[in-house]
Amino acid sequence: GLFDDTRADGQLARADAVLEQAFALVDARLQHAPDDPYTRLLAGFLRKNQVQHLDRTVGADADVRGETLTLAKRLFATLLAEHEPRADTSDKAAFYAGHAHLGLGNLALLEGDPERAVAHIERGAALCPDAPAMANDLAIARRERERARRQAAS
Repeated sequence: GLFDDTRADGQLARADAVLEQAFALVDARLQHAPDDPYTRLLAGFLRKNQVQHLDRTVGADADVRGETLTLAKRLFATLLAEHEPRADTSDKAAFYAGHAHLGLGNLALLEGDPERAVAHIERGAALCPDAPAMANDLAIARRERERARRQAAS
């Protein structure tokens, strides 16, 4: 049934297996083409998703979370350093820099820093105004920033 723990455990196990397979594929691609920006972008977002998964997992290893977060930040920061200087003159550079800002903004939210999240995602949205994820994640970051401001004021 819907609340059958055995079935839910099986679904979680399958989801974990798919996630592990995705990591293996992306990591293999990173080994083969470490300078490929799309692969690094994908690897950064996979690591961000892993941190979110760890945050929802009871008993998750805090060291693994920290290492994963650091790796994701490094992947996004490298993309940003390489592509932001050319973002005003190259659509490809704008894509990678904008999405790197989006990734860094998402990570800032996971670190509990909605101010930094909004700043990154606003920059990403300026570089990639037609990307639906920018508008969605910017709304989430702004909502979290407002929640944090209200909490600090009370």
